[in-house]
Amino acid sequence: DVCSSDLTKAMRTGTEATRLSFVLPVTLRETGTHSWRNDPDRGVRMRLRLLIASFLRHCAPDGLDRVLILSPAEQHAELGRLLPGLAGDPRFELIDERALCPAAFESRGPAGARPAGWVIQQLLKIAAADRVRTEFYVTLDSDIVCLALFGPRTLLHGGRAWTNAESVDDYRRLYTEDFAAR
Repeated sequence: DVCSSDLTKAMRTGTEATRLSFVLPVTLRETGTHSWRNDPDRGVRMRLRLLIASFLRHCAPDGLDRVLILSPAEQHAELGRLLPGLAGDPRFELIDERALCPAAFESRGPAGARPAGWVIQQLLKIAAADRVRTEFYVTLDSDIVCLALFGPRTLLHGGRAWTNAESVDDYRRLYTEDFAAR
């Protein structure tokens, strides 16, 4: 997903972004909160390391402004140990997800139920716009692996962004049959 604070302006002027921000919601422990996903904690640390390593290898360095990692504050120390190379890199910023968007965690539905984790994740990705310094930002998920060089010139064309679509087969591979069917 690529968002913009003023997409129509960029489309009107035909300007191309020269730098991008990236937003990555991360949690190291999901078990018990996401029954719709098959074994959510299995491999979470490995997936995160693969994402960051492949991101750093393939992202055009001159096109990167910042990567905002949104996570529970109580996991920041563990994330720092898991990704030690990022500790001194000013382009990577750990942000407490509850401080970023407290309403996402405090809201209740009509029956008093809390929003699903996926809904909270989407709200966090939108709320991150307040912290982004670039015109465009890309939201990432923890199961992404970057396989080719990319940057503003490959992700944006004429003020428009490339998007991704998932198939039913993708959902069946990743999620429970009931969730995939929905």
